[in-house]
Amino acid sequence: MARSRPWSLPKKAIKATPHKWQNNQNYKLYNSHRWRKVATGYRKKHPLCVVSYEKGKHVPAEVLDHIIPIEHGGAVWDKRNWQGLCHKEHNRKSAQEKESPIYKSEKNENGDLIPIRIDEKLQLI
Repeated sequence: MARSRPWSLPKKAIKATPHKWQNNQNYKLYNSHRWRKVATGYRKKHPLCVVSYEKGKHVPAEVLDHIIPIEHGGAVWDKRNWQGLCHKEHNRKSAQEKESPIYKSEKNENGDLIPIRIDEKLQLI
């Protein structure tokens, strides 16, 4: 039987190659139903990017960010370790903290790290 589209590959020949981000240890967390629901709810209550807002701009939050990254011992489910960021500020922050966290931290009741806040501002290292 002749194929109707000889220029395209049969479906079996197309392999889904995972994106490099899918190899990240937190891929399952960020794609879980629970995280997506929590992130959506948080962004509804906190709709603006906190970094852009401090600069006097009103930019919508597109990402729920862990202030102290999970890779550096940050608390996953502690709301004190969350902030809403736009993609631009999230990418900037992620690049800065590739080696180590950029905020001072303390341990919560579970032993996970949360950021130290003074007068509702995060304390930089």
